[in-house]
Amino acid sequence: EPPLPVPNLLVNPGVEEGADGRPQSWAFGTATPAIFESDWRDGGRSGRCLWLKARTGEMSGYWAQSVAVVPGTPYLAKGHLRILSGKILCYVHGTADAGDGRKVSVDARHYRGTMRGHWLTPVFVPLDALSGPDAERWHPFRIAFTPPAPVDRVALSLGLYFAAGEALFDDLEVCLAEVALQ
Repeated sequence: EPPLPVPNLLVNPGVEEGADGRPQSWAFGTATPAIFESDWRDGGRSGRCLWLKARTGEMSGYWAQSVAVVPGTPYLAKGHLRILSGKILCYVHGTADAGDGRKVSVDARHYRGTMRGHWLTPVFVPLDALSGPDAERWHPFRIAFTPPAPVDRVALSLGLYFAAGEALFDDLEVCLAEVALQ
């Protein structure tokens, strides 16, 4: 239990549905929108994907979706990303009032970065010395988390973390991490 396959809690996890140039159930947010471009575009693993570009590292910006969860239950957030330049942060976060004046939260993160696109390359750092994932391939990511009580809602946020860069995200999932097989 629950029956396999485990249900995906995200709406529009493949990022294929949408209207008026925006993906259904996904929203982009940042404190400094002037430095970002965000788009719902072709070129995903299986159709469309979430795309993001930051012109400076002044602020981070994220595509996000919120889902209901059961406190104390283990979950997985996973998906695929392509990092063309910069530094990516994929994270699950949520906060609730514990009822005694304290805030209780979950904050589970996955970072990826590359030197591609950095101002030191290729003049001071040769291209063959760069580290980071291949920009031409999709790479999986995975975040395990257990929301503490009373956190019953979390957001999956996918974006660029205080770095100029460009990234794509596709085929996303938030699901139970454990099932009881009988």
